Amino acid sequence: MDYQELVAQLNQKQLTITCAESLTGGEFQSNLSRQPEAGNVYVGGFITYATASKNKLLGVPKSVIDKAGVVSSLAAKQMAERARTIAETDIGISFTGVAGPDQLEGNPVGTVYIGLSTVNLEQAKQYRFSGDSPQIVQQTCEKGIELLHRLLTADE
Repeated sequence: MDYQELVAQLNQKQLTITCAESLTGGEFQSNLSRQPEAGNVYVGGFITYATASKNKLLGVPKSVIDKAGVVSSLAAKQMAERARTIAETDIGISFTGVAGPDQLEGNPVGTVYIGLSTVNLEQAKQYRFSGDSPQIVQQTCEKGIELLHRLLTADE
């Protein structure tokens, strides 16, 4: 599946999506917004690269960041849920992790959490990707598309 197919699926199901990106720095949303008919399903999103922006822009509680860190399942869940709530969309997806060159919060380069939020779902999954920063970002975005595809076809 690619971005064009994702947009087509969202359009077919008449669902809207938003995104909160950290390590991917807007890559996912940039690719999503380039697709024909993306305007029907993508309302906008958040690039919360710095730790403070996760709190200031998304409202992820400082206690969550202090307790679990920004590279965590809890942070990814909060980012996806807060983005979905603020943007008033059907689906929120988030990306947080370490693309390098150095580890963060004791997490090695390639550690990534992807969060998903809907009215009935709140989850985050951990992944370990390899390569340099651009490769890790690309793998992260590809995994996000895959997770959304699974979500959208789960009830078929």
